Amino acid sequence: MKGEGHVGDDVWFIKTHYPLISKTISSAKANCAIVCIRNPLDTFISYFEFKMTYSQSLSISPTFYKEHPEKWDWFLREHLDMWSQFYEYYLNISKNKKIPIYFFRYEDIVADPSKILREIFEFSLNVESLEGTYLKKRLDEVMAKNNRIFYNPRQGGINLNIHKFTDD
Repeated sequence: MKGEGHVGDDVWFIKTHYPLISKTISSAKANCAIVCIRNPLDTFISYFEFKMTYSQSLSISPTFYKEHPEKWDWFLREHLDMWSQFYEYYLNISKNKKIPIYFFRYEDIVADPSKILREIFEFSLNVESLEGTYLKKRLDEVMAKNNRIFYNPRQGGINLNIHKFTDD
């Protein structure tokens, strides 16, 4: 994607999984952070599917989980600590007030993208409201199109994967 990996004073937003995956992003200076959190049950499935297909839009066979439970179990145990560290990193920054952080839930942006995007821009610009601004007008125009041309993830949903987990 154009601009991906570019960091500098001319960049408003950097999409990253730092500190988990992209260690190079640590050199970037930030005035604030926006952190998307997601139900861990859905996060693990999404990440597992990505690692198995190296695609945001492809999925493995639904029978894979039953045919290879040992691989799925290994993946969960191997990555549980990693995700805990990710959330602890941003919670610690937030508690220590190093920089302001806006947390939002993935489930909320799926349900009401206009509201969450508006809140993200209000937070980023440190304003109470976007009402009457050109940015608000453009957000409304883009959201009216209801178009997912920039990001088309695999079909999924919220809490659809609980059956793939065991009590262990």
